[in-house]
Amino acid sequence: MRGLLPQRAPRLTQRRCLGGGRVIIHHERQVWPLREDDDIDQNLPAVVTDMGYVRSKWVMEKIADLAAERGLPLMTFRLGYATCHSRTGAYADYQWWSRLARTCLEYRAVPLLRELREGLTTVDYMVEAISVIARQPSALGKKFNLVPSIPRCLTLDEFFGRLGRRAGRPLRQMPFDDWVSLWEDNRDAPLYPLLSMFRDNMYAGRSTVELYQDTYLWDCTNVEEHLRGSAVREPEFDDRLLDLYLAGLGGSAMR
Repeated sequence: MRGLLPQRAPRLTQRRCLGGGRVIIHHERQVWPLREDDDIDQNLPAVVTDMGYVRSKWVMEKIADLAAERGLPLMTFRLGYATCHSRTGAYADYQWWSRLARTCLEYRAVPLLRELREGLTTVDYMVEAISVIARQPSALGKKFNLVPSIPRCLTLDEFFGRLGRRAGRPLRQMPFDDWVSLWEDNRDAPLYPLLSMFRDNMYAGRSTVELYQDTYLWDCTNVEEHLRGSAVREPEFDDRLLDLYLAGLGGSAMR
């Protein structure tokens, strides 16, 4: 499930991911890829400060790991964010990213959030990938991060930079609190039902969304190996897909 993907990288200058994963230096902070076989315990300090949804997914994977240790044959699929369908542009209106997109387009502004990644991908890619991988006996006992490869794993800034250009309305970047102030008193704003994610103090004076900065990069080597030779291709948020997504958003987002 999406919540199984650890969302925040501890900002420790000397720490490496368990298992000796490669370290990427970025803006004097270390951002390392979380490998599919790395122990998710390393992210427990962040998980315990997150919302119950994410904590429940962490617990679920730990229970699955205990079952595997006792001999249960299983494979674990960690879903990225199902942004839309790559051939129709259809999306889930109730989810926070689509409401974020509509809000940014309506107010022509995007919040400044550092290195925030959601593992944006498409629902049909994940379904097709699971269908192919689940048929392979060699996949038993393995974990699969169904997220974009590192070069295609867009940050919030990168995604909305592309989206704004395709919409013909470049989105100005604003300090987070100023951006929230644009819409927090508007009950008709798409994000208003999710206001608590942006205003409630979850940890050290930060909201849930603010805590999702400095996100891990996720390795997906197992996925790549088990999709090799298949017709399944990783999606890219290029002009074609963004145009479909914008058409799906429609209405108020495009006023």
